[in-house]
Amino acid sequence: MFRKILVATDGSEYSRHAFSAAVEMAKGFGSEIELLHVIMKHPHIMASEVSAGVDMTSMEYEAHSKTAMEDTMKGIDVGEIKVETKIVHGYPSQEVVEEAKKGADLIVMGTKGHGPWAGAIMGSVTQRVVSNAPCPVLVVK
Repeated sequence: MFRKILVATDGSEYSRHAFSAAVEMAKGFGSEIELLHVIMKHPHIMASEVSAGVDMTSMEYEAHSKTAMEDTMKGIDVGEIKVETKIVHGYPSQEVVEEAKKGADLIVMGTKGHGPWAGAIMGSVTQRVVSNAPCPVLVVK
């Protein structure tokens, strides 16, 4: 039923829950997982300029992304499940939807993530993905 499961991560605990749920589903369906992290573009800031008051280079953004993915997967037994990791640059909701259009049968993501609105009922990125996704979206608490 679900050959390819796309899991969007920002490294938060909600992303870990989503990844864990995706792994369990993948084991049951024999699916593969793509773990995606988006390095966010800010409309007024270049990727090599200031972000949250801290100067970060492109290499530092890439290292942060790899850490976010490692944190998401840490301690979760994937067994024989194939997990591909991918880092892209852009606006998170748009990039998740675009990546899903490349063949995902299901998107799994957390209800909330890091950021100033982490306490909101459902994160704005999650809401936009749910509204625009080309496939089902499982939102995990």
